[in-house]
Amino acid sequence: MEHLFQTLIDECKKTSAIIQTIDTSKISLNLIVETYFQISNISSMCKLIENSESIDSQKSNQLDQIKKELIENFDKNIHPKIIEFIENEILTLKKHIESIPPEQTPEEIEKSSKLFDKLRELMSTKEFVFQYGKS
Repeated sequence: MEHLFQTLIDECKKTSAIIQTIDTSKISLNLIVETYFQISNISSMCKLIENSESIDSQKSNQLDQIKKELIENFDKNIHPKIIEFIENEILTLKKHIESIPPEQTPEEIEKSSKLFDKLRELMSTKEFVFQYGKS
């Protein structure tokens, strides 16, 4: 259990560093996925450690602090901003796609295809982020 707790502490440091670099006005999809993955890992480790019978009061207090400072802060402050960012990006991209003329050169078709790929990526990431909010 001690090893798991140390892993939790290490993951919290890593996640805190990631969160501090997030600019929710311009964030890459890879960073969004990485951040949610890290937060989910930390949350799972906290639950696992909490359910163990060998947790002392000091570690219990540290877990409470981790949940309050990292997870709750993420849920209340960063998560809504990421959702807003993704939704705005999707809206902007949809408007751009809608303005594409029906007649296109092969180069324009390729460019349009990339826009559709980007929209698909955004929508997949949005679904991933929404799934986090449901858990």
